Amino acid sequence: MALKYFRRRFQYYLNDILVRNPLWQILFLVVMSAAVITAGMILVDGHFSDEYSENTFWWSFTRLLDQGTFIGDNRYDTHTAAVGVFVTISGIMILSLLIGILSSKITERLESLKKGRSPIVEKDHLIVCGGGDRLYEVVRELIESRRELPRGDRKSIVMFSGSTREEMEDTLSQRTGRRVIPEVICRSGNTTDIDSLRLAGFDTCRGFVVVGKTTVRC
Repeated sequence: MALKYFRRRFQYYLNDILVRNPLWQILFLVVMSAAVITAGMILVDGHFSDEYSENTFWWSFTRLLDQGTFIGDNRYDTHTAAVGVFVTISGIMILSLLIGILSSKITERLESLKKGRSPIVEKDHLIVCGGGDRLYEVVRELIESRRELPRGDRKSIVMFSGSTREEMEDTLSQRTGRRVIPEVICRSGNTTDIDSLRLAGFDTCRGFVVVGKTTVRC
């Protein structure tokens, strides 16, 4: 009963760590690596002959990180070779988990950028927030009204809506007939939430337009 309780608690804390910040996950892998290296050092201690005497730490460390190192282990006895295979297989698993954590974090970050959830650093820009077809009509009119201005005087326009960044960019491209509109920045979030509006940089903007049943300019 006690063993079952301990196992459940251990699994609970392990799951809690693995869903936390990736730094905790990497730290967990570092601890696992240290445990495997230490186990390898203890298991092979005293099994090296004088002819093939080696530093046990370096022997275990290199087999954990370099999976090709154990190829020459046939010169050792069976016990040492078996420990080398164990350390190597453990190293493959640990490195695979590390690659998975890093790739998952990169994918998560890219998905966040695609959805338009990253803050902007623009200043003196114009924010147009709201939803529906009128949002794109207002932005298109603003783009057309700035065509005659010098390029240096054209301030950025930030579209803020509940739609994703990709949806806003695709719809705006269809409405304007232009695939790339560099002066328009799309961000996604709750238009009625003050914290979400910080993504659009409302505290540094020149003005904003709220598109709804009645369009309000500020």
